[in-house]
Amino acid sequence: MTRAVYRARCQTGYVTYVLEQKDQLDKTGFELLRAMTPTYIEAESERIGCGPGKVTMPRS
Repeated sequence: MTRAVYRARCQTGYVTYVLEQKDQLDKTGFELLRAMTPTYIEAESERIGCGPGKVTMPRS
């Protein structure tokens, strides 16, 4: 299992995003979670009114 946590500052205060992948899907391990994290956070930020934002992952 692996988990990604991201904290962002919004107009109303801080918001914490938590993503979790319980199982590896194939030989790539947990790369699915890593690949989806920026898109998920950007979409949720827009949806809840934190405004558009760009999220980048550190290189592994």
